Amino acid sequence: MSPLKIHGPIRIRSMQTGITKWKEGSFEIVEKENKISLVVHYNSGGIPRIFQLSHNIKNVVLRPSGAKQSRLMLTLQDNSFLSIDKVPSKEAEEMRLFLDAVHQNRLHTGKH
Repeated sequence: MSPLKIHGPIRIRSMQTGITKWKEGSFEIVEKENKISLVVHYNSGGIPRIFQLSHNIKNVVLRPSGAKQSRLMLTLQDNSFLSIDKVPSKEAEEMRLFLDAVHQNRLHTGKH
């Protein structure tokens, strides 16, 4: 079973928004109609940001961020950059493996 949601401080850099401030929220993987998306929810509310992942991941990096915590950084093909910090290392590693599978087109969408 893939990790579908991780929580922590989030920062996004894109051509449309520039660099956002760190805000508490979550990354959630959503599979719909054979497409995989990353939905960013902020604890403060507002409209969730949706990023298509299928055929759109450029790079996935995982770095330590304190004791038993990690920072997951995702770069998309348009050079948008998403970062989530202070995620428990085990959850972050599982998400990285899932994103790597999407990136390498090894993931079969549909029922699990």
